[in-house]
Amino acid sequence: MDVRRSPSQMGLLSEVFRRGKGVRRSLSPTHPLLAWGHRAEEFLVGHDEALVPFGPQSPFGRLLEWNGKILTIDAPFSTVTFTHFLEDRIAQTLPVPLYEPEPMEGTVIDYEGVARKVPVKVLSATANRLRRDDLLEAELLKEGVLKRRRVGNTRLGLLDCRAMTEVVDHMVATGRHFFDSPQ
Repeated sequence: MDVRRSPSQMGLLSEVFRRGKGVRRSLSPTHPLLAWGHRAEEFLVGHDEALVPFGPQSPFGRLLEWNGKILTIDAPFSTVTFTHFLEDRIAQTLPVPLYEPEPMEGTVIDYEGVARKVPVKVLSATANRLRRDDLLEAELLKEGVLKRRRVGNTRLGLLDCRAMTEVVDHMVATGRHFFDSPQ
C-alpha cells in the first residue's frame, strides 16, 4: 500500500476525501484510515505498529476513546470496519479463532517513499464465514444505536462508537454473539 497513491477501497467518496488537501492516511497495510484536522496525526499514529489493525492501540480504539461517530452514505452496514474492533474486544468469547494463527506481512510505502514491511494479523477465513452482520445490525437498530435516514435518494446511517461497544458488551454478557457456531 502506497500511502500517497494507492486508491481507497471504500468507494468514491473516501477516494475524493483521500485526495483532499491536508488529509492524512494511516500506514496499515490492510485497513488504512483517513483523517483530516488538527488531531489527524494523533489519531493515526502507530497504526503500522499495531499487530492487530483493529486493536485497542489502533485508530479504531481511538474512535471509542474519543467518542467517535460513524456516518455511512449509501453503504451497507457490513462495510462498517469498526465492527472488527468490536470483534477483537470479544475475541476470547468467540467459538472460533478471530485471526489466522500467523501474522502476514504487508508492504507499506510511507510518506517519504520508503517501503517498509509491516506484520499484521488478518481475520480468519472461518471467522469471516461465520460472522453475521445482520444479527449485529438488527440489535443496533433495536437499541436505537443505528439511526437511518434518507436525504432524497441517499441513504444515511449514523452510529455512535461508544454505544455500539456497549451493545456488543451487553450481547456477550447475556450469552449472545453475532457469529454462527461452527458445525
